[in-house]
Amino acid sequence: MSTRFALLVATAALVVTACGASVAPTIAPVTPTPVPVQPDLTPVPGSTEEPDPTIVPPEGDVEGAQEGAPELAIESDGPDSLEISVADSTAKAWRIRISGTNPTDRLELIVETGDIAPGIHVDEIVGGEVVSTDDLTRMPDEPTVAAGGCHRTVGVCFSSDGIHLDDANGVLTARFTFRDPSAPIAVTGSTAGWPAEPFILGDWHDSQTFKSWE
Repeated sequence: MSTRFALLVATAALVVTACGASVAPTIAPVTPTPVPVQPDLTPVPGSTEEPDPTIVPPEGDVEGAQEGAPELAIESDGPDSLEISVADSTAKAWRIRISGTNPTDRLELIVETGDIAPGIHVDEIVGGEVVSTDDLTRMPDEPTVAAGGCHRTVGVCFSSDGIHLDDANGVLTARFTFRDPSAPIAVTGSTAGWPAEPFILGDWHDSQTFKSWE
């Protein structure tokens, strides 16, 4: 082989080797993963609203603690008000007692049937002692004048125009408002009769006590 041909062969071999080294590997195209569509998370108006804090009494009746005891019913009458009823068809007098966690500080509404009109009075009791009494008795021929007040420590308020007695069916209903509706309260309904003589009250009989913290 001549020297010139040998150089040509060597040159051709180098060219083939170089071409093989310069060929880039085939890369398959990458298809991007589609981004999932996000759901519409716009809140529906009113769907997550929290109710305003109010007194939450039991709806319906709280049964008497013993046979012959009156029936106590408590219903919400607004964000800061309760309508409380005591029922006993045999009663001649009705009492609603409201306190906080300390029973020696309490408000007592007492209504007693009469021959002309029911006698109504409210006692404010602090430390177990009566510190104030409001006479709310209304005569049939007197104009209606609203009167009322609030207990100084319990924060429960009353008004004469929120007190109603259905003595034919033995039901006393009274509306009370509260300065702090979130404060704990205890409510007891009581009734008494005239077991021996008219207008002479016998023993009081209590309903089961409703306590807002239980």
